[in-house]
Amino acid sequence: PADQPRPLVAVTEPIHAEGLALLRGSCDVALLYEPGISAETVWPRADALIIRTAPLAAEQRAGCPRLKAIGKHGTGIDNIALAATTAAGIA
Repeated sequence: PADQPRPLVAVTEPIHAEGLALLRGSCDVALLYEPGISAETVWPRADALIIRTAPLAAEQRAGCPRLKAIGKHGTGIDNIALAATTAAGIA
């Protein structure tokens, strides 16, 4: 419905412009790598994260109470605190 807020996706590192365009078609997007964007203000409101090589510690994940999904851009998941993420029920 039109009265529902759009999900907020936080992007930790640059991804291709076409990928961002697709996200912006149905989501609000916060580019955490741009000047003036504070992770501390975005994390609590983020519904999803797209992460590349930046680490995502358990403490950071805990600061995202609305988080429902993490998208990994690239290979491997060793930079994500997987046990804490899985325990929180996040895909």
